[in-house]
Amino acid sequence: MPPQLRGIQSGHGIEWPSEWGVSTQIYIARFSRMEPLSRVTAATIDVLRVLAQSQDPCWGLLVIKSSSRPAGTVYPILERLESLGWVTSSWDSDDSRSGPRRRYYELTEDGGAAASAAIEEFARRARPARPARAVVAREVTA
Repeated sequence: MPPQLRGIQSGHGIEWPSEWGVSTQIYIARFSRMEPLSRVTAATIDVLRVLAQSQDPCWGLLVIKSSSRPAGTVYPILERLESLGWVTSSWDSDDSRSGPRRRYYELTEDGGAAASAAIEEFARRARPARPARAVVAREVTA
């Protein structure tokens, strides 16, 4: 890999000047299949639910507030989901807004379908397989 491209993250572009004075825009893309989750916890489902219900990309703090999970739980989940191809992220480019830059997260097309299936499966497993039997108290006479 040319030294100019080292350290460029997937989904980011770089302007590459040529020796003839013409520059070429190179876009680095990651073409990998989405990998399954090895572990699905209640916290993972909460994060997936927030992302699945959102119409627009969500920034990390919004995911934290909407899921009622701490930052130390949410950010590692988002990072894992992104590394597995379920989620993409991008940095906020709005310089007019004060405060730190926001990182926006959204489910990929395949990630959205997989998230819906994971949420449904988690809910199915949380429900009892069959209704509990009613316990009838009998009167004891002596």
